[in-house]
Parts: sequence; C-alpha cells; structure tokens
Amino acid sequence: MMSPVIFTMLKIIWYARKQACFVMLPFIFVWYADGWDSVQHSSSITPGFVLLSNFVAKGQLYVFPVFLTLINIFCPREVKCVNLITFIFSFSASGSVKDIFVGARNGQYRLLKIVIDNEQLVVGSSRRPVGSWEKDYDSFVLPLLEDKQPCYILYRLDSQNAQGYEWIFIAWSPDHSPVRQKMLYAATRATLKKEFGGGHIKDEVFGTVQDDVSLNGYKKYLISQSSPAPLTAAEEELRQIKINEVQADVGVDTKHQTLQGVAFPIAKEAIQALEKLKNKKLNYVQLQIDMKNETIVLANTLDTELKDLPKRVPKDAARYHFFLYKHTHEGDYLESIIFIYSMPGYTCSIRERMLYSSCKSPLLEIVETQLWMQIVRKIEIDNGDELTADFLYEEVHPKQHAYKQTFAKPKGPAGKRGIRRLIRGPAETETPSD
Repeated sequence: MMSPVIFTMLKIIWYARKQACFVMLPFIFVWYADGWDSVQHSSSITPGFVLLSNFVAKGQLYVFPVFLTLINIFCPREVKCVNLITFIFSFSASGSVKDIFVGARNGQYRLLKIVIDNEQLVVGSSRRPVGSWEKDYDSFVLPLLEDKQPCYILYRLDSQNAQGYEWIFIAWSPDHSPVRQKMLYAATRATLKKEFGGGHIKDEVFGTVQDDVSLNGYKKYLISQSSPAPLTAAEEELRQIKINEVQADVGVDTKHQTLQGVAFPIAKEAIQALEKLKNKKLNYVQLQIDMKNETIVLANTLDTELKDLPKRVPKDAARYHFFLYKHTHEGDYLESIIFIYSMPGYTCSIRERMLYSSCKSPLLEIVETQLWMQIVRKIEIDNGDELTADFLYEEVHPKQHAYKQTFAKPKGPAGKRGIRRLIRGPAETETPSD
C-alpha cells in the first residue's frame, strides 16, 4: 500500500502541474513518527506553503522547504494556500454514507450529523422525524453540538422542491476548536454538498455559538437574507434624495396637488363598488365630487344595460361613469370596462367644471395602478344621447381605414431598353466647307 507521505507528495505535484507550475516542487520530505516540530522559514518562502506546513497532519509529514527562490519564480500566484489545502484535504464520503444520503433525500431522516473520521466523511448521528420541522429543530440540533469539535449537520425541512425535500446545511465550527480541525472541515464543505446534492440544500448556516444555529438564529438568518444590503452613509443619503425626488403621495385616501391635477380622497364605498365592478359583480358605477368636503363619493350602482345608459347621465351636473360594456366582436363575446366623463356644457359652475376636469386624471391613475382595473376606453361626452350602441362599438373597436395611394406611377416596359443612343441633329452632322 502507498504510504501517506508518497500519496500526499504526488497530490501536491499533480496540483502544481495543473496550475501551470512546470517545475518539480523542490521539497525534502522527512518522516517524524512523534509528530511535528516548529520550523523557522526563510523570508522568501511563498505564503501559501508557509500555511501549508503549519496545518499538515501531525505524525504524518514534515515539510522543509529548499530552493525557495525558485518556487517563488516558477509557481504562479493563482496557487493560493486555501486552494491547495482544499485540494489536499477534500475527503470523500464513504459508501455507507452515500446509501444513507439516498434514504435521507427520500424523507426517511430529519437530521444527519456528518463528521470526518480517518479522512472520510461518516455519519456521526441521525434522527428520524417526530413532529414538524420547527418542533424538532432545537431538540434535535442543539444536543449534537460539541464545544471544541466542528461538524456538519443536514436538517430536513417539510417543504419540497422539484428534486425532493429541502434541507438546511449547518456548518458548526466553534471558536475554541483546533485550527487544523477548522481547516479540514472548511476544505471538505464543498465535497459534502456535492455528495449530498446541492439542489436539495435550501439554506446554508454557519455558526460558532449555539445561538447562531438555533431555531431563532435560523429565523434571524432568513430575515437578514431578505433584507436589503447595508449602505454607507453616502449611499443612504443618495437613496433618500432619490426617494424624495420621485415620491408621490397620491393614494385612495390622500389629497395632493400635482401638475396634472388634484387628487381628492376616494370614499370607501366608492372603492368597494369599483372592486365589485372589476370582479364583474356590478355592471355600472357612478361617482361624483362632494364639493363641500372635497372627496370623490359613490353616486349610484344601478343595474344598467346599454339601452339604459343614456338615462344615467345627469343633464345639470358632471359625473364619472364606469360601465361594463358587454358585446360581441368578430364572433368573440367580450366584457370591457369603459370610463365615461360627462360634463353638460356651461350649465355647471366654473368651480365644478375645474374640479371635475382636474380630478379626472388622478382618479384614473389610482383606479388603473392601485385597483388594477383595465379600462379599455375613456370617453368624454356632453349629454347621454351620444351613448348609442353604434357609438360605443366604434369607440371600442374603431374601423381600420386602409391607406389608398391616389396616384401610382406606371411601370416601364419589361426587359432592358438597350444601350442609350446618341442622335445628332442635321447641323451637327454637316462638315465645314473650305
């Protein structure tokens, strides 16, 4: 069997060649049965190899660097310490662990505790579900956490995705655990997720104290993930400036003066009636402006057919009308909402005409953007006699007039006309006489 020293040596050489380092690593490997002794390194040593020599397993390998200047010249900067350590100590999962993973993905287990033993990932403990995932969480997870020993914990949720049950991946690495253990578990983290199946892992939680990985800690983690990223003072000030520039207080219960008009608050009864119209529980809603209180209120919601629509338009006051127009177009049955603004000329006061005209655009904006009502057509009329069946149909489905060219230039004769000829007049053909 290949000794651990030779095997580790070959792995380092293969990794260096993979990173385009074409020089054989000039190391002298000395075996110490009783473990590591501290070594003073030259100032020219590559930082990655300094850390590597500090964290290689005790009782296995002692690295004494030779020809350090050549290493710094030929080894590329991409050969980082973390990458090298990850490559050396990325242990694989045993066959029994892979079998347990199959059952876990099918929902047989609530929790799996994974530890590193003899350079392999093994199952240290497992739990089957008893209650819901929230009830089982603290009683299952917290007793398995040791003060000075890192580990991985896979905890199954009750939710599922396209691949099966979703899991929480917990990386437990207490502050007082040995540095070598921290490095081993950090380097093997990606391997474990790959063996288990990254598509099953919904969230990853890292903790150094129990409060980090408890149920409350996990919920705080979810809140922090959904919250916006922290901003500097300058970024926060810039964000507030942008908000103040574009902020608009137009709502269903606010009053705000804008360049486009005046947005009066809308009464709750009017909002409820418009919601019913949107859901097609009503077919007609009429709104009016309360001049005294400066609010938009509900006038009536009488059941209205197309023939009754002209009767709903007052001849001495302005109104807003929302009508559910039921009709057939090109063989399809349609139900379209039409907005009608009726203003009976100069029979209304100047103030009434100004308020109705100014409140129309903000009202439509609220109805379309906040109530999500799709208005097919907006019409302005003087009296109700205009609201005939043909008029509404042409407004909703206007005729498409094809453009006809008044004069078309005639085409020339087919084929080529031949070479252009030069014809001279009689005066040009005569030769001068002596």
